[in-house]
This record gives sequence, structure tokens and C-alpha cells, in this order.
Amino acid sequence: MRKRNYYGAHDGSINARNITHYHQPVGQNLLDDITERLTRSAQYQQRRAEIEDFNAHHPVLRRGLALMPIKFGIYFTSTFLNQEGALLLVYTDGSI
Repeated sequence: MRKRNYYGAHDGSINARNITHYHQPVGQNLLDDITERLTRSAQYQQRRAEIEDFNAHHPVLRRGLALMPIKFGIYFTSTFLNQEGALLLVYTDGSI
């Protein structure tokens, strides 16, 4: 689903798939290539298959893996808006 939301390939014309929410055209969209290279170098598909096999054999203890591309625009004029945050809770029993 997330890959469907990627910007389209730049073909010389400006279309809705190549315009940011700031109305700026995306001229060099490398996201598809970067994602493919990253998933290959990280052995993402193999690791997902191993995790699915593990989860199928362990009904209580579960594992997970995700690839989440995030677009971060630095167009904000207020510095306090140019930040991101994440909260991950890891408990002493190993659960997340």
C-alpha cells in the first residue's frame, strides 16, 4: 500500500504524482530504486519469510519486521515544526 503512494517517475511532464503537498515538482524521484536496493541488501524478503515461519510455530511469542518509507519535508518556516518523533516501548519480558 505504501509503494502505491510513492511519487511517479519523472517523465519530463508535471503531473499530480510528481507534485508535493507544497506544490513543488519532484524532478529526481529515486525512491523506487532506493527501496529495491535496500530490500535486496537487507535480505528483506528472506527475513520476512523466516519471521512468518517463526510466528507460525510460536503462538505466543511473535516477531515482526516492517519497511516504512517516510517523507520528511523541511519546508516549514518554524523550526519547531521541523522534527519527527517515535515512541517504542520495550518491556523487560522482551515484548514491544
